[in-house]
Amino acid sequence: MSRRSKALPEPRHRRWIWPALGVLAVLGAGSAWLLHAWDERPRIEFTDYAREVLGKEGVASFRQGLRTYFRAGCPNHHRILVCAKKDEDAEEERSPDGSLSFTTAYSEPGKINLVPQAIGRLRQKNLLDLALHEATHACKPVEPSPLPAPLLLRKGFRVLAIHGLGIKLQLPGSEQSDFVFIEEGVAEALAVSKDERYTASVPEYHKLGTLTIVLKNTRGISASELQGFVERNDLLGFMSRVIGRPAAMDAYHLERFMDAYQGIISGDDLRQTAVALMELGSVQGRGPGPSGIPGIHAPEAAGP
Repeated sequence: MSRRSKALPEPRHRRWIWPALGVLAVLGAGSAWLLHAWDERPRIEFTDYAREVLGKEGVASFRQGLRTYFRAGCPNHHRILVCAKKDEDAEEERSPDGSLSFTTAYSEPGKINLVPQAIGRLRQKNLLDLALHEATHACKPVEPSPLPAPLLLRKGFRVLAIHGLGIKLQLPGSEQSDFVFIEEGVAEALAVSKDERYTASVPEYHKLGTLTIVLKNTRGISASELQGFVERNDLLGFMSRVIGRPAAMDAYHLERFMDAYQGIISGDDLRQTAVALMELGSVQGRGPGPSGIPGIHAPEAAGP
């Protein structure tokens, strides 16, 4: 009878190498997921229709713009949803300079709504710029901050609340509206602070953004401060930084800021407008620089 031979013992390194490799694989997958989550704060999601409207390259450009903007995160929202919805009221309009403009998107807290009939006219660079601009509006708090009591302005307008840097108004009668030019100007200034190649979509936004950049640079307001004002509904904080002392949420200050941002669209002088706002606090600033201020690239002339 032959003696049965015992199986040779498995080398020690084989006993742990496969479990170790399994652990490493799990850790690798986990670290990849963490890196992806860290890279995208807040999470950026697209509806199926938005993907269809944008196309593959368009989704990539839009996502890149939002990622660039939200490098420092978005404290009010864990997710930004990009949707597409036909807006029957989004009609072509003539700007004061005669150029043709059209609504490409409208945003609300945590959501960017694309207008399909306009998106098709945009190039990939335009889509990236659009994302950079709309991100400011999307990062606002969910709820506006109501005033303790409606604030009466001239012409019978009443200020009801502040949302982002927008002013919610009740017009004479029962109709309500939003004064958005201050927030639009800040959105432009923030977009170019995130990407110096940013180009304004229409001449009006270029003017609003340039005024805001003059105020920002002259008063030494950082981009993170600007973004914080929007994220906290802190219009009072923005006005205070511009005038150089604590402002009051009163008709005097609000009307002058609203007049300045309305007037710059209508062709008021940039330097005089900026100085007038800063001198509301009777604090001498060093004044804005020459009229050819580096910052937002002007939009290309649109065809007839």
